[in-house]
Amino acid sequence: MTGQLTDRGPAVFAVTLVLIVSATCFMILRLISKWGVTRKATADDYCTIMGWVFAVALSVSIMIGTSVGLGAPDSEIKPEWVTPLKRSVYAFTVFYNPAIMATKTTILILYWRIAEVPRFFRYASLVTMAIVLIAGVVLTFLSIFQCRPVDAAFSMVAGTCIDIVRLHLSSTPIGVLTNLTILLLPLPILTSLRMEFRQKLILVATFIVGGFITIVNVVRIVYLQEALKEELLIDLWGSITATSLLRRLGYVLGYQ
Repeated sequence: MTGQLTDRGPAVFAVTLVLIVSATCFMILRLISKWGVTRKATADDYCTIMGWVFAVALSVSIMIGTSVGLGAPDSEIKPEWVTPLKRSVYAFTVFYNPAIMATKTTILILYWRIAEVPRFFRYASLVTMAIVLIAGVVLTFLSIFQCRPVDAAFSMVAGTCIDIVRLHLSSTPIGVLTNLTILLLPLPILTSLRMEFRQKLILVATFIVGGFITIVNVVRIVYLQEALKEELLIDLWGSITATSLLRRLGYVLGYQ
């Protein structure tokens, strides 16, 4: 049974704004606390700033998109919104992977900089970092050049585009594995620290809570699969661009 589709744009705008403001506050506090003590900038600080810049660009493109129909049912999207909506969707599709790549790289650089750790820990951090960087760069370029010609992705120009859903589905396992690696790598070191059991338990639990990101990735796979099924029911041989993905996800999320 299909329920009535509602405009989720205001909710998307509010959640995005709250998250990016929170992230900005945490980043500023991190830099103040670190630079105020050590008075020295390191590579992970620059990666943090870079990830924040991409995250802000990603968030702004989403919030702009909500003003031109992002999150709204197809029937409520005005004809004059189509082009700016495509530009918004294209923008956050492009900025998404660099934001994730920079964030993960920041954590892995921090792991590598820890001096008194087993050699395996440092090598594993470097290998994971290489995988994150390679996957991030490849996915970013695929997102930028998702259509031929390129401007077909964000304008009314006709062109041939790659299937965005299949691209995200194929890259999700890499994201899940790198997330799990980042979470699990420091656990042996944390459990060996000399501290009270309660403090050690709280510290380990804090890292495990980060597993929420992995759960989100798994949930995203389910929604992407549903979007793919719905698109194939409409056009068996069609490809899914960023804009058509948006329409299909709007349908799936409104399904009761």
